[in-house]
Amino acid sequence: MAVRQTSVKPKVSMPVAAVAVTALVALTVWWGVHTLGSQERGKSQQEMSTDQRISKLAAQSGGDVTKLGEDDQKWLNNITMGHAAQALASAKKQ
Repeated sequence: MAVRQTSVKPKVSMPVAAVAVTALVALTVWWGVHTLGSQERGKSQQEMSTDQRISKLAAQSGGDVTKLGEDDQKWLNNITMGHAAQALASAKKQ
């Protein structure tokens, strides 16, 4: 009884598979660097002016929200989502 040898051909050639794997690795590395890379960025002009205004308010009020004017209290509570006291305390420390 003869044993029949069958050769199984790969459906994808080796060079195509190598290129696909290399492209996948490159895409994964690019995505990782882009997403998880340096999170350090400079502050925008608006963020800097907001920080300066909060620092100025902290200096004026001595860190006490109740010593601020009504408009300043509303603005600070709006900017900090209700955490005006914490923002003034943090700004006063700096």
